[in-house]
Amino acid sequence: PFFQVYNCSLETSAREAADRCTTAPSQSLPSDIQENLHSVSKSMARFRVDAMREAARYWWSRVRQVDGIGMKVIFRAKHESSPIRYFTRMAWATTKTLGCAVSENCGSTWFIACHYYKGGNVVNDAVYQKGTPCSACPIGYFCNEIKLCQSAS
Repeated sequence: PFFQVYNCSLETSAREAADRCTTAPSQSLPSDIQENLHSVSKSMARFRVDAMREAARYWWSRVRQVDGIGMKVIFRAKHESSPIRYFTRMAWATTKTLGCAVSENCGSTWFIACHYYKGGNVVNDAVYQKGTPCSACPIGYFCNEIKLCQSAS
């Protein structure tokens, strides 16, 4: 597990997705970028940060509410159309960068998009390596305060 870096180019593409005011997947994304989309009523989230927090909470909670990835944390073909795919995109260990946006241009609804590079959700691959946090940090990395391997440079 490596520290993810925020990417402004991914934020720009996420902004374009959010400004479409739909949760239908973007059709023109490169294959190595994955996307999570969500909408929240402005009556439920007063500010953009609240809408982003609610979207992240929704995506993350899918792991507890659907047929899971199992003890071996392997992403299977059946997960490609399952709501758990939102969780696995967020948790995928080798995703290096992400960018998110919240559109306020959609009437009474916030639309939220996050783009992940290099996207995960690879069938028959592990979502992450099980074990003690930071037990496999490579040379030149340290265990940061949130128990992720982070580059020393």
